[in-house]
Amino acid sequence: PAGIIRVGATFNLAFGLLPRVLGQFRAAFPETSIDLVATADGYSPVHPDEIDIAFRTLEAGTKGHDEMVGRRIGHLPVALYASKTYLRTKPAPRRVSDLKDHKLVTCGDNLAHMAAMKWLASNTAESEPVYRTTSMLLLLAAVCEDVGIACLPCYLADREPRLKKVLSLAPELGADLWILRHPHHRDTARMRAFSDFMSNHIPDLL
Repeated sequence: PAGIIRVGATFNLAFGLLPRVLGQFRAAFPETSIDLVATADGYSPVHPDEIDIAFRTLEAGTKGHDEMVGRRIGHLPVALYASKTYLRTKPAPRRVSDLKDHKLVTCGDNLAHMAAMKWLASNTAESEPVYRTTSMLLLLAAVCEDVGIACLPCYLADREPRLKKVLSLAPELGADLWILRHPHHRDTARMRAFSDFMSNHIPDLL
């Protein structure tokens, strides 16, 4: 297969996951090229005139992409993380109740619908966050700079040497990763090759 593949993904995936596999795909299919379009979140609409294939992180019951066709290619667990430097000043929490003694870094309203963020808010209702932001990548940056503890996708945080996982969370608080396309898009050889390659290689990175 040859030609351009227009790929849509969240900034989180475009930064923390896809670069680790796109190079492998290009090595296997050197006559293809990738146009990667990043979106703010996994709920943004996918426009068929702009994107051929989209990666979306969807929680149970999520609507909004019912018109798409595709496959689930993995699960994205989440956990609580802190920097190793921060943990030299405070002992790591061993249970959820210990979070009251820690500085919390959390999300803005745009991410508050996520299951993990709802869980964190309900279990730390008596604690006032020291920092809020509208992006997972900004949460990651804040935790790396010792601001406090945050809930982060493991595929982003586990690769950061400055961080330590302090509490694992239930699998249902994570999200499923899907690869999707519009049904009226022609199922070309390059799109099939891309979808199959991603489906076979991304699970090993999660």
